[in-house]
Amino acid sequence: MRKRAYSSSGQSRVLWENEEYNQLVRELQKDFIKKYIEKLSPGDHVLDIGCGIGVISRMIIDLKSDVQIDALDLPEMIEVAKKENPYPQINYIAGRAEEYYEPKKKYRFILSSDCFSSIRDVRKMKKSNRQLQWNAVLAI
Repeated sequence: MRKRAYSSSGQSRVLWENEEYNQLVRELQKDFIKKYIEKLSPGDHVLDIGCGIGVISRMIIDLKSDVQIDALDLPEMIEVAKKENPYPQINYIAGRAEEYYEPKKKYRFILSSDCFSSIRDVRKMKKSNRQLQWNAVLAI
């Protein structure tokens, strides 16, 4: 998958080779997150774990442009995401999901889309729960 981020085009870099299927998946993802994103207040923080090339983060900005997103993925994905989805509301973070923890950050919405197969130690992800604000949503 990592090499595909550079060598392919479209969603096949991070999803499947069938672009029509990828488009359907993205539409379903947007329908799913829409109800949560619309409830966010201006300035709320979102954490996108395994952001890939930034498609879901961009989707969130399209739904609600006044939120702040921390988008986390491996360095090669972040490199592509910064080029293809350069929005000031998105803070791209290169790193491993199981190692990310910012104790001073609190998120109203944490999501992870299709990255759990890449996480080596899911138990380490428990600390992400501590970054949720009261009355927040964790979508995996």
